[in-house]
Amino acid sequence: MRQLIFQIGLAKGAIFFLDMAAYWLVVLLSGLRLTLVPQYVLLFVILALSLYAFGAYDMNRNLGLHSRVLGSTAGVLVGGMASLPLLFLFPENIHRTQFLVIVFSGFFFTGLSRTFVMGALQGFLPERRVIVIGQEDEWSPLFEEVSARMGGKLSVTAYLNPSPASLDETLTDCSGTCGVLVADPKLYALPGVQAHGEFLQRTGVEVAYLPKLAEETLKRIPMQCLRHHSNYYTTALGNISPDPAQRVFDLVCSGLGLLVALPVMVVIAAAIHLEDGAPALFRQKRIGLNGRPFTMHKFRSMSLHASGTEGQFEEEAQYVTRTGRVIRKLRLDELPQLWDVFRGVMSLIGPRPEMESFHVQCMDTIPFYRYRTRLRPGITGWAQVRYKHTSTHEDYVHKTEYDLYYIKNRTALLDLQIILRTVETMLGMKGAR
Repeated sequence: MRQLIFQIGLAKGAIFFLDMAAYWLVVLLSGLRLTLVPQYVLLFVILALSLYAFGAYDMNRNLGLHSRVLGSTAGVLVGGMASLPLLFLFPENIHRTQFLVIVFSGFFFTGLSRTFVMGALQGFLPERRVIVIGQEDEWSPLFEEVSARMGGKLSVTAYLNPSPASLDETLTDCSGTCGVLVADPKLYALPGVQAHGEFLQRTGVEVAYLPKLAEETLKRIPMQCLRHHSNYYTTALGNISPDPAQRVFDLVCSGLGLLVALPVMVVIAAAIHLEDGAPALFRQKRIGLNGRPFTMHKFRSMSLHASGTEGQFEEEAQYVTRTGRVIRKLRLDELPQLWDVFRGVMSLIGPRPEMESFHVQCMDTIPFYRYRTRLRPGITGWAQVRYKHTSTHEDYVHKTEYDLYYIKNRTALLDLQIILRTVETMLGMKGAR
């Protein structure tokens, strides 16, 4: 499995260098100016990061033509828009004609390369066979999802049942062309099985754990992996704590955001007041860092009912005001949460804060849910940009899987990906209600 993942990484690298070569070729043909080289470099870096954020370098997924072109186009569009404010900081700028040529060439080339080149590279990737230590009825759906994300290059030779004799016989037939994937650690710990697995490792057979492979390909932690590998995840998630550097980032960004957004917030507050009266803000108790409750602020987007509160009728469209429909579509109703970030009860990025009653319910029904509060709740987050709006208990279970992945694997690059995907969501008005 590691070899297949390494080869997928090489293919991603090939696509990146192909993009870089095409970019500089377009710059050269459109009139390269040596004095503008720093700007050309900056523009390329922003475009590459944006393409990465929109999954343009993700070869783990078997995407169709529409998904590849859409992701690449969105990446180039957002990257081009994001680069403009930075490019204007230079005393001499790239001519707008050349800028447009570079960006629109990016639209054409990135979509074309992902459609044909990535498809061809996936065809050259070798197939890998594995024996899964786990019962087929329990692990087959998850493995099939992982295999699909790896372009179907991973196939199962056999699932092992709890019979030690069957385990030993199947592992004996394993050769260097077949790997062992541990799904159920209790099954792997049966007498003789782990010893046989360690013997196979010494003979060149790869023995890997399904949770690690699932995290790398699905970008979430499946609930059955959490249950079966609870000791590992209890340790990994229990050691998480807020990063002081992220708090500095939150302070700077929320402070600047409040200054920039203040005129817009005044207009929204006035519109709400004129249409439906006071108050303009909606306050609600939510659960924050380490399970402590706090008051979260939003612009009120629904009419006041008899109790003078909002929240019980969020699924009923008749309660949403005209102003509320607009600010919800553009996600402007969440602007007051910048103040919650500035005062330290929220972060720009993190698990979405839940109401106290719902938090208690999920604590009782969703394993590992309590670890969502190891970080400050966020205005946006990995679950929000990767999964649809939640309406059922099953949806909340899936969103928790994405939240736990973020908590365990958070990096600056992952945060950047979340920010850019949030911009895509706002521009496309996805998921707004």
